[in-house]
Amino acid sequence: MENINLPLCISLAALVFIVYFLFRSNRRSLLKTGIHAVAEVISIERTVFGGGSSADAGPVMKVVLNIENQGQPNIQTTIMTTFGMGEILPEAGEKIQILFDPKKPQKLLFLRKRNDGATYNSQ
Repeated sequence: MENINLPLCISLAALVFIVYFLFRSNRRSLLKTGIHAVAEVISIERTVFGGGSSADAGPVMKVVLNIENQGQPNIQTTIMTTFGMGEILPEAGEKIQILFDPKKPQKLLFLRKRNDGATYNSQ
């Protein structure tokens, strides 16, 4: 029994590390080369999936955004993201400052804080 658990634990730890590394790499890349824009929240809904791996992760949310790309046609994209248990979800119709990759608009970071000081999660 122990022989099966050890490789499984090592595999899970490696997977968590890879996902974390990719997220950090994506964030750094967007901070360097992402395009600043305003995105309007078209819709936000809870999916059937559970939260992330951390204890404070909330449910996985499907967020549809209309990105107002300066001087270019608007881009509509859908992302799946989690919001922490203490975070306030954006609402339909709300506009949010973002950084995004125009080649892959689903790769984005939420930048703006809400009027009440809460910060949105990054995708």
